[in-house]
Amino acid sequence: LPALPLPDLAQTCERYLSSVRPLVSDEAYQRTEQAVAEFLASEEGEGPGAVLQHRLAAHKDRVDADPACRNWLEAWWNEYAYFSNRVSNCFYVNFFFGLRDDPRNPSQLQRAASLTQAALQFRRQVVRNELTPDKVRTTLLCMFQYRYLFNTCRYPATPLDYTRRHEAPTGTPDYTHIAVTCRGQVYVMDTVHPAATAEEEPVPLSMDELAQRSHGISILTSGTRDQWAADRTALLAVDPANADHLFRLESAAFLVALEDEAYPATREEFARECWHGKTGENRFHDKCFQLLVFGNGRAGFSGEHSLSDGTTALRLCRYLLTEEEAAPLAQVPGPGDEGPSATGFAHLALAVDPAVADRIRRAHVRFQAEVAAHQVGVLEFDTFGKDRIKKLRCSPDAFVQMAIQLAYYRMHGTCRATYESTATKKYSHGRTETARSVSMDALRFVQAMDQPLRTANENGNVTEEPVDRAALCQVAIATHSRAIAQCADGAGIDRHLLGLKFCLRADESVPALFADPSFSTTNHWYLSTSQISDELIEEYGWGEVVPDGYGIAYMIKEKSLHFNVAALAPMRAKALAHHLQLALVDMYALLSND
Repeated sequence: LPALPLPDLAQTCERYLSSVRPLVSDEAYQRTEQAVAEFLASEEGEGPGAVLQHRLAAHKDRVDADPACRNWLEAWWNEYAYFSNRVSNCFYVNFFFGLRDDPRNPSQLQRAASLTQAALQFRRQVVRNELTPDKVRTTLLCMFQYRYLFNTCRYPATPLDYTRRHEAPTGTPDYTHIAVTCRGQVYVMDTVHPAATAEEEPVPLSMDELAQRSHGISILTSGTRDQWAADRTALLAVDPANADHLFRLESAAFLVALEDEAYPATREEFARECWHGKTGENRFHDKCFQLLVFGNGRAGFSGEHSLSDGTTALRLCRYLLTEEEAAPLAQVPGPGDEGPSATGFAHLALAVDPAVADRIRRAHVRFQAEVAAHQVGVLEFDTFGKDRIKKLRCSPDAFVQMAIQLAYYRMHGTCRATYESTATKKYSHGRTETARSVSMDALRFVQAMDQPLRTANENGNVTEEPVDRAALCQVAIATHSRAIAQCADGAGIDRHLLGLKFCLRADESVPALFADPSFSTTNHWYLSTSQISDELIEEYGWGEVVPDGYGIAYMIKEKSLHFNVAALAPMRAKALAHHLQLALVDMYALLSND
């Protein structure tokens, strides 16, 4: 695949100015124009931007010389977006899916066994390099993220976390064990029978083996990264055996969380359970992914985000559900039946002293406070979907993005910085770029939607020319569609500016562009949005990225649209979901003349 391109400096600055204009005052924008002009050139000729661009180009040349990577952004992005981020993985980094129900109504253990079997089959394809390439139409996409989908764990550290992919030492068996949690206890289970050498088969589970509650050390992973780093250090200091137990968990292929005390029924309950769960003690949020299976047989997926994106996890989940529904229901032991053999199943009883027990107690308090502080609004909009939006001759994604802008404007009376994640996987090790959804065209559209149809001139007299709201809407949609295409081509704004900042030396002054208040204003993502769409996924979401913002995950299905809005309670996520529903109806009526 081609290397990630380096955008043109002047073009990035021009697009940056266009993205700033609708979000700041005239006075602030004039200061930003001056800062950009100084960045591009000075009285001496070459401005700081050109110097940084030269350094960035040299960095790209060095990275591109390594055929195994060829992505100048990768290491910096991992550090900036994930490893230096000190917030809770559970609430603010990891993403979740709610999986489609199996119509045969399997029991919890049947569902867990079937999904585990399918996940192991998918892992085998990854290990053997047998996956068919991902592609969009005829464009091949990078498959590098799949190597981090299994046997991977993020580790808390100060000041930077790190992620490790566990590979068995040469000459030793592959790490094919999985982790299982139930009622706060942690187990590992071999998935290869002693006589097997190639085929992986999950050992049957028995609830009789998972009967007693323990200290629930996994709750510690729900804390901030610095808190978890300190807690982990304290846990390891209690008993040398704890390091071995944690390694078995961290090196597992993945984790299966048996949430037998949870019975999510409504969409909001399902989303909440998949996002954070009831108690927090049954999840290990640093694992590459966790299969969540609830007491009523419903199932979900929680993905650790540092080295893998939602599009990669989506292919895995699609495989899980397709294989599960095509296979007979799993046969699992009933109460009193013989459980797994001692050689295939181990309880990781980590030692806990009074000080660590107190850390666990305080983690529970913080977890419940975080849960109570949040509100989730789920909108399942079945009036229309992708099929009818396409008949309006506009991009379904851009249509939804403008609906989000209209909903936010009606609720808050302004437009604010909005992040839409756009995949750049057609490049080597490509991940994402930020499409900035707020443009002057978007602002004109949302302002016009609730103004009188006829406008007044400067003398206060009513004119006869109506506001063409439909035309404004179409222009806003088209503008955003172009922005998405530019980002997918590696010509976005934010990753380029990030790379330029990383090229600053410690003894150099910060250019006015980066010190300008508009820079922080337009990087404060009040709306963090992303689309992943599949008919097999029922819920999708994550938390907000700033305290006064929203995390908005959406799915554009053939006949419906789905939104998950998460925010702190004062931001009223349910109210924004309500405004979204009205905005969708109004926009469709506007563009269809209905």
